[in-house]
Amino acid sequence: MTIKCLTEHVPKDIGGIVFLSGGEGDEEAAENLNEMHKMGVLPWPLTFSYGRAIQDTALVSWAENPEDIKKAQALLLTAAKNNSEASVGKYLF
Repeated sequence: MTIKCLTEHVPKDIGGIVFLSGGEGDEEAAENLNEMHKMGVLPWPLTFSYGRAIQDTALVSWAENPEDIKKAQALLLTAAKNNSEASVGKYLF
């Protein structure tokens, strides 16, 4: 429905559309972005600004165990990679 609304109402000559994760969880934000990209060629780029959705899991892990920095870093890297892949429709969840 999001893509239908955008293609019907957003001019084709805009520079792009940026989604915020809002209240979505980490996986949900990546999955939604990924599904939109799998719908075919769009007239504008879709991208994301998912500060919370990328950082949240890592921050929660770090808060629970401040000594385990490597785990928090790995969680952050995984979330960033997932959303990067979702931004081109290649996220496999």
